[in-house]
Formats: sequence, structure tokens, C-alpha cells
Amino acid sequence: MRTVLNTIAAVGLMAGLTAPAMAAPLDAELMLKEYNLIVFGDITSAGTAHVEGRTFIGGNLDANQFQAGLKVSNVFPTNANDSQFDAALVVGGDINGSGAKWFAGNAIIGGTINSSLESQGSATGPAQTGVAIDVAAVQSAFEQMSLDLSTLDATGSLVGDTFTSTTANIDGVHVINVDAADFAAISDLKFNVGGATTIINVGGTSFETPSSFNFNNAYQNVIFNFFEAEMVSITKTWGASILAPLAQVIVGPGGSLKGTVVANSVVQSMEVHAFSFDGTLPPDAVPLPAGFVLMATGLAGLAGVRSKRKRA
Repeated sequence: MRTVLNTIAAVGLMAGLTAPAMAAPLDAELMLKEYNLIVFGDITSAGTAHVEGRTFIGGNLDANQFQAGLKVSNVFPTNANDSQFDAALVVGGDINGSGAKWFAGNAIIGGTINSSLESQGSATGPAQTGVAIDVAAVQSAFEQMSLDLSTLDATGSLVGDTFTSTTANIDGVHVINVDAADFAAISDLKFNVGGATTIINVGGTSFETPSSFNFNNAYQNVIFNFFEAEMVSITKTWGASILAPLAQVIVGPGGSLKGTVVANSVVQSMEVHAFSFDGTLPPDAVPLPAGFVLMATGLAGLAGVRSKRKRA
């Protein structure tokens, strides 16, 4: 069964706002494609932190000079039902630090802005505060997705420094399972998967990129599922999406990260570039319970959501 969200109502935030038209169904896979950074807890930064795409932070934003949505307008296309998320920055908790900016659409803040938050570029400020965001629903969905992906049968393996799979599964997806220790021993990462969606399930409670790691090209059809990791440290340029719902993900200080990142918490000191996940996951691994609130393009108010089950 695949759980999706349907927009059912709009809540006006000020006098004169009108309800929008029905938006397209939303699910966790669509969030992977529409958002560049998804964090259930807090994000902290030891330096300037940029996220080119949309950012969802369930906890607090504790960072100086944080910037979100620098390339939203030319990265995320409208989906099949002509509905597009409009919020470049969603924060469930408070904004602390100084110099935070967003560059497109709206900013939705659940808590208090304790420092400066400025709209730049094509952003449609001011930020909307005091909005209830069901972070637990989003977190639960991605934890379930990670677990489901980890149980898929492998179609290939790690051969030397190359993730190799010549035949996809019934859903057209390549699946490779690897231990974190073996993965960390690679210096020059390569793929032989024919360009199809590829899921790399990485077992182990921690992973850190080696000092000689080379993964500079962007692979938008590849997602690394650190399904049991409590810590993932990316210190070199990284070219694929990361699903690590249980982990603190440390990104930086060197290079850039090219992909969608899903994490329990994030410590950021490198740029996250808008090469969001563009693969197609097995339908049974794409849940999203009720309760999440998003903005859609042109909406004057917040869209409430409910869950609806349908057969894949």
C-alpha cells in the first residue's frame, strides 16, 4: 500500500485570503524531489551554510548566515497536476543565530524568529510564523521508507570500487547492499548500473568518507540509504542523495553535497547543491502519513492535508 497526502483545505492567514484549488497528491518520494534538505531535528552550522533548494527543518535553525532556496525557481519543475510547493524554507522550531535568508516563495516558521530572517530575490515575504507543523508525521514516513528500502533483495554488489548491477528488479530498480566499513574503504567511487534508479543500502551505525574519497559527479538517480546509521560524516564532495533518518549527518568542511539529504539532525559547513533525487522508488516504499503542512504555488493560505490510501 502506498500512502499519499491530498490537499483538502486552505487556512487564511490574514483578511481577504481565499482558498486555493485542490493540489496534487504528495508523498515522501515527491518530498525527496522537491526538497534539497529534510531535517527532523535541529540544524547547526560552524560557518556559512547554503542550501540551493528547498529546506525543511523540524527543529531549530541554529546557524549564522544560513541561506535557503537560492536556485528553487530553475531547479524544481511543476509536477503533473500543476501544483508546486512554494515554501523555500520550513522551520518547525525557532530561528536563532543571525543573517538567515530565503530566496524564493514563502518561509513558514513554527516557532519564534529570535534573530534576523530576510527575504531575498523572488521570495514573497514576510515569513509566516506560529504555524503548527506535524514533524513527527514526516519523520515517521521517512523512517518507514528507509526500513522498507533496506529489506529489498539485492540485484548487484560492490565490485572493487564500483557499485555494479546489470539487471534491475521487477520495479526497474537496482539494489546494492554494502557494509559501511567496506564502503569507507573506497577511494574512487564508480557505478555500473546503466543509468537506472539505484538504491545503495549501507549497513552499520556510522560512516565517514575517507580522506582520499572521490565522488565529484552528480548522480540524481542514486540514493544511499543509511538505514541504521546514527552518524554519517561527509567531509568531501558527494554526488548523490542521502537517506539517514536516524542519524546526525555532518556535511563539511570541504567540497559540496549534490543531492537530497534526509537526516535526524545536521551539522553543516558545506554547500548543499540542488541536484535533488530524480529516480523512481518502488511504490511500496513511499509512505507519508497525515498531518504535514506545505505551501503550494500561488496559495494565499496554508494547505491542510490528510492521508489517503490507494493501491500501488
